Amino acid sequence: MTKKKINPLVVLGLIGIGLFLLKDTAMMQSFLLMAGFPVTEDALWIGLGEDGFGHLLACNSTGGCVDYGDVGKEIMSMAVWEATQYPSDPDKIWLGVKRDMLVSDYSGNIESAGASGGFIPRAMEVLNDMLFVGDIGDDVLIRYTDWNDYTYEYDFGSNIMDLEVFDGLLWVSVYDGTLYKCFSSGSCFDYGTHGGFIESMEVFNNELWIAEADDLQSCDSDANCVHEVDLGLNDLELIKAFAGKLWVIDQQGVLYSCDSSANCINHGDKNLESNVIEVFDNRLWVSNTQDHLLSCDSSGNCIDHGYKGYEIGAMIVAPHIYIPPPEVELVDSPRSFTLTSGEQEMWTTGLIDISQGTEFEVSFEVVGTSTVPTAEEIRKTWSVTLVR
Repeated sequence: MTKKKINPLVVLGLIGIGLFLLKDTAMMQSFLLMAGFPVTEDALWIGLGEDGFGHLLACNSTGGCVDYGDVGKEIMSMAVWEATQYPSDPDKIWLGVKRDMLVSDYSGNIESAGASGGFIPRAMEVLNDMLFVGDIGDDVLIRYTDWNDYTYEYDFGSNIMDLEVFDGLLWVSVYDGTLYKCFSSGSCFDYGTHGGFIESMEVFNNELWIAEADDLQSCDSDANCVHEVDLGLNDLELIKAFAGKLWVIDQQGVLYSCDSSANCINHGDKNLESNVIEVFDNRLWVSNTQDHLLSCDSSGNCIDHGYKGYEIGAMIVAPHIYIPPPEVELVDSPRSFTLTSGEQEMWTTGLIDISQGTEFEVSFEVVGTSTVPTAEEIRKTWSVTLVR
């Protein structure tokens, strides 16, 4: 995981709390507040959604997540894309939701970028600085060239299953089994059917691998595809390159890993869901049918990180800018409480009344501003219980 501080030379850290005059009294306890500046680290951003609700989470490598609240609709797909309308802070996380496109910065602030029609965004990919969306509401490929500036480029006449960038082009698979290659201009060409429908595509070993029914195939840049392996009676749902192998989830939730010669290992029935798969912090992240978040190592051993509130609809790795929560420590001499946040410290002092018991709650606000292009103002209020 990459973790770094924003340059302190260009960062102003402000701590706002109620300040008190220090007094030597048996009924008052002095404390020290120490808070830091915003930090940036890679995170696994997760889009949740079901029954008209959708939440955006930023999760760390241990599966702990910050919930940035209900976005009002199920999140179905995600991408990181630079829209030129915001040159001072261009990188955004684009969230495809039913009949709308939402955009979040790296601190979880969300706004709408606009969409129309029967917009249901199943997949998104970036090619040549443009964002392409596979819309299964109207079965069309949509091209975004800037914020709220989009065009309908190609009508496939069948549901789009997946998008993948390979050999400088956008590859599109549709429900009837047809494979297309599309240029950044939006023009697409039919490269024929490949048996059953192609649920998932992934670049692996310098080839495009496709999951077609229960069959894995590898394709060259001319869409010449070769059968690699048949993994049984169950349809293959998701494929992802990780740790030098191609990982596969089938319709029954079984996890496989295959090398470039299509020698595959069955890692057993993990009861996995077939809608999300991502690589983060040297682990493979998936969800199961109970909507739990799981991470698996390169041997196929998985850790359950628990239920996150709703069905997991999309995942992507992107930076996360935030102020870490403070840690509290009672210091015996001098008598004080120390709250720590981040790696750079600022101090202030105050008093808390200890006459009513041994546990006390202190609320304070941390504000960070920065002239670094990727950091926006962050404001967070923390409430901490201190134990004497």
